[in-house]
Amino acid sequence: MRRFQQLIAIVSMIIFSFSSYGLEKLRIMTEDYPPFNYLDKDKQLKGYAVELLTEVIKKINAPQDIAAIKVAPWARGYSQAQKPGLKNMLFATTRTEEREILFKWVGPIAQTKIVVFTSADNPITINSAEDLRKYKFAAIRGDIGAILLGSNKVPTANIHQLNKFSLLTRMVEKKRVDMFAYEQSGAIDLMKKNNIDTSKFKVAYVLKKGELYYAFNLSVDEKTINAYQQGLEDVKKDSVFIKTITDKYLK
Repeated sequence: MRRFQQLIAIVSMIIFSFSSYGLEKLRIMTEDYPPFNYLDKDKQLKGYAVELLTEVIKKINAPQDIAAIKVAPWARGYSQAQKPGLKNMLFATTRTEEREILFKWVGPIAQTKIVVFTSADNPITINSAEDLRKYKFAAIRGDIGAILLGSNKVPTANIHQLNKFSLLTRMVEKKRVDMFAYEQSGAIDLMKKNNIDTSKFKVAYVLKKGELYYAFNLSVDEKTINAYQQGLEDVKKDSVFIKTITDKYLK
């Protein structure tokens, strides 16, 4: 029986090796977007989506080095990930109807909630998308927050797009805008990271509840996409691992 089990294990390894052979090497990009992906105080890449991806890469034996992942401003990474013919992957990316045809998708990674924050003492009440159009906002250039404001018909002139999160809160504090748009848990983590008092802000409106994905350039072959998707699904079956990273980053 023991020899039979060993034989099965060897055969499984051989089959897996053949199935993962020939996967494309990717240029992987991310941004500072805690708790999903971010650089810690020692400039080490951390986060829920990072640890999940690391396990997927191990699972499918992909030709990738986590240490080589490039951290860049969102607008730059988002643009690079879409360039024709480049074997790029960007994470963590909110999957939306507007973005659907721009990438090949692997996921979901986690649930997400895109909201607008205002100052805690601001009496503004937002009850509908129509109410949003009365106000001025700050958002990260090219980020889902800016996209959702636009899709809710907020005038372009009322959306100030910036490259750094700290500028969003500063714009609200200085009353240059009424609110800023960002992913809720990510905003709270970034405020703490930048020593910004979270009690000075409150959520005024939920723009969208969605899911985060790994977004692959359209030129990446289907074998690679399918391998990453299957690898992700297999990793998710490890309830102990998922609980560990959930407790570590999302609670």
